Amino acid sequence: MVFYPVVQVGGSIPAGSQLGKACATVLGEDFPTTATKDKVRVYLGGDLYLRWESNRDKYEALALRNQWSNREFAQKVVIPMYRRAALGK
Repeated sequence: MVFYPVVQVGGSIPAGSQLGKACATVLGEDFPTTATKDKVRVYLGGDLYLRWESNRDKYEALALRNQWSNREFAQKVVIPMYRRAALGK
């Protein structure tokens, strides 16, 4: 659920899609969605990543996630971008 839009850098999951509806059952009603220019409500990859990080003790470790988050591009570009975006909300 989280990994796919996160590694797309700026990816998202439409809230009305099957995956989006499944996300809602895990994330809860209070988790933020954002409207695209076409007015489609989506879960943003950055928001998902930050929730994932803050709750990672609750979930099994994923080797692919660890591999991605240790890459230079993720460390220097993507993760800081997600954190800056969260501060702007």
